[in-house]
Amino acid sequence: MKVLLQKSKEVNDMTFEECSKRLNEISVKLESGSLGIDESMSLFEESVTLSKECMRIINQKKGKILELKKELNKFTEQEVDDV
Repeated sequence: MKVLLQKSKEVNDMTFEECSKRLNEISVKLESGSLGIDESMSLFEESVTLSKECMRIINQKKGKILELKKELNKFTEQEVDDV
């Protein structure tokens, strides 16, 4: 299920930076105290979706970093064995 944000962009198509920027925009709006309860709730729900996407992206990048470290370790072990 893809979630549509207020700006009509699917959260799964957003970069980490776009999600972070939108979260900041939402934070500023919510902190202003000028929104009604319905709009505040809608923005809060959007912020939860964006936060989950940020965590998904971070975990994906973390997994890639771990893969690369394993490859590097194998390479360096081979180099030491070849000496």
